[in-house]
Amino acid sequence: MRPGARFGLIAVVAACSSNGGRAVPAPPRPAPSPAAPALREAPVAAPSAAEPRPEAATAPVPAGAIRLADVDPHRAALFVARVFQADVIVAGGTGEPVTLGIQGRTAGEALGELATAAGLSLREEGGRFWLGPAEVLDRQAAAGLRGGRRVDMFFHRADAAAIVRLLADVERISVEGSLAGTVSLAVRDAPSREVLAALVRLAGSRARARGRTVTLTGPGALPATPGFVGEPCNRDTESVMRAVELACVPLAALEVCGTATALGRNVALVRRRDAEPGSGLQAEVRIGSWVGEPATRVTEVDTGGLGLEGGARLVLASSARGDRAP
Repeated sequence: MRPGARFGLIAVVAACSSNGGRAVPAPPRPAPSPAAPALREAPVAAPSAAEPRPEAATAPVPAGAIRLADVDPHRAALFVARVFQADVIVAGGTGEPVTLGIQGRTAGEALGELATAAGLSLREEGGRFWLGPAEVLDRQAAAGLRGGRRVDMFFHRADAAAIVRLLADVERISVEGSLAGTVSLAVRDAPSREVLAALVRLAGSRARARGRTVTLTGPGALPATPGFVGEPCNRDTESVMRAVELACVPLAALEVCGTATALGRNVALVRRRDAEPGSGLQAEVRIGSWVGEPATRVTEVDTGGLGLEGGARLVLASSARGDRAP
């Protein structure tokens, strides 16, 4: 936490439903790496025991410190944010999965490459990165919403109205009016009212604060992404990607869809082979994580995939959009 912060750091880790949520203290986060080590490209290993999808027209994933194979742009942005410990807010887009190798050595460079691949615009304001259609990011910031309790929030395509209720509960305020649509965000140690202001801005609404009451007026709808429905907030309040969600999935049914070696934070994104790119069935894993059934410990993470205890390996998937139903 920054020195002199008026309020304690709060992590929003409770279930977020129509009844709101609760806030509990956040665990300490590791300090960022002081410098980015040289990035190297590891060779892609031979396929794992799991059978590839034979009907897919596959193509190799380009080289890069971060590699993504058919990943939803919102999920990809959150993955990049985790690697660089950056704050990011994502709204809108077509939802078309991206396959690319990212060379950027900073959060801005990496997110810029992702935004270009996904057909989105990128802004950096107030120490946060914003991804979305240009006409949405150009909307005027909501006035009168500043400060508030510090929160950590990690959501993937979550219901905006549910996040507003959760922020209201954290800040102990009443919010009149509502927002529609979905949004993805990863913010750390952020003033809760500023997070609310970000959602209001993206929805094209206005906010007026009087005492402990905030009134929202205007359109009130964040951009919609065709084919996607916001995930329930109670699945993503603690972490956007939790390995526990894949604990009961047979190991042979898993594949690696993202890897990162930037800043020495070797991390991978794992999903079910039959999962849609935008689904929640994806998990972030590191060395020491356990994956699949039977539970198998991750012993290595490189640009080509995962090394597993016992010598098995899960390799980075190829681009395989052709095998998914429209």
